[in-house]
Amino acid sequence: MIYKEVSGSVINYLVSLILLGAISVNAQDKNTEILVLEGLENVKSFEHNGDYYLAYENNRYRFEVDALDYVLSNISINNNINNVSILIQNRGIGIVQVVFNNKDFKGYKEGIISYKDFIESILFSLSVDNLNQKFKEIPTINSSFYKVDIPVGVELDYFIGDFTNSIRQKVNLQPSFSTVLGAGTEIYGVYNMPYFNEMDDDNFNHIKIARLSQDIRFKNNQFLNLSLGYFSDSRFGIHAKYHRFIKEERLRLNVDFGLTRKGNFNEEFKVETNYLLLYPVMLTGLTYRWIKYNTDISFNYGVYHKQDLGYKLNYTRQMGLTYIGLFMSKTSFGETVGFHFQAPIGFKKHLKPKRLRIRSREYFNLEYVYDRGDEIAREYNTGNNLLSQMSEYYPSVLKSSLLLIKK
Repeated sequence: MIYKEVSGSVINYLVSLILLGAISVNAQDKNTEILVLEGLENVKSFEHNGDYYLAYENNRYRFEVDALDYVLSNISINNNINNVSILIQNRGIGIVQVVFNNKDFKGYKEGIISYKDFIESILFSLSVDNLNQKFKEIPTINSSFYKVDIPVGVELDYFIGDFTNSIRQKVNLQPSFSTVLGAGTEIYGVYNMPYFNEMDDDNFNHIKIARLSQDIRFKNNQFLNLSLGYFSDSRFGIHAKYHRFIKEERLRLNVDFGLTRKGNFNEEFKVETNYLLLYPVMLTGLTYRWIKYNTDISFNYGVYHKQDLGYKLNYTRQMGLTYIGLFMSKTSFGETVGFHFQAPIGFKKHLKPKRLRIRSREYFNLEYVYDRGDEIAREYNTGNNLLSQMSEYYPSVLKSSLLLIKK
């Protein structure tokens, strides 16, 4: 009789543990459901040794910090969790981690800790090697791969003319095409449709960029982008970009190497190519980030497009998604100065990513060079890639932008 009572107690205890465990797991799994319903992709989550881990990729919000704010505002964490680690990804590659103590999170949710104090307590870091390994065997929910995005936007180019026509302009409508095939692997294209042109004879529809690229992240905050295909300025060939971040985003070493020939698609989608001339691009430089003001000061030296040897000094101020910069160049082709400007356009939040999605382009870019005739320090465009978007993931940008959201 005693044996039966003891056995019954043990069984009831085990059943209770199983039920409690199921409730705990279901509570954590609810976070992945919330993120997927919002349209976030590559979602992963698990619990280990009293800590909770969550990963996601944002292709819904224009600004990365808006997606992070949504995540922090909508996830719920069980009381038995000590610390929470969030991994933010791009093209299936882990970029930056957001780590905080669950007690601080609960205190913020319950109004005991202010929003500012909670954000100040969070650790933001580009050093995610260990965290990437933890997610390696975790299954992905709502993958971002094999989906097609078609952003549509406008490109404006201009230069200062003579007294009869002081400003000459060229306006192009440019639908784009992009699809991610695997971690860091993307097919990207831009189709150019002239709308208004006072500058040159480029008045026919044609493919401006058509390339295959691979983004790779190595240990110790090293990134590499390899691109193969047709680029802007009628270039085709290969191009590689290497970035090494030192002390988070404070200092960056960058190296560019390209081998291209003159080649482009004509109006009938046929390739026009000059196989005789091969132009190498070999650039190296350093970028210092003045974190207090979200400002980059960069210096690059080497061989630019068409074997133009010299340097370029660039000063860029970042204010959220708006960038304003000044630059000067001195090369074997001459000297020049100019400015560049980038501002957000379109909608703050896109439709949920589907197999096919048409959306507005996220940015309007404008560059002015004082003397374009000699193409001083000119650089062709290989298209968007992970490295061109990195500044949105900088720890200082995420932290300062979160503080501004609810200021």
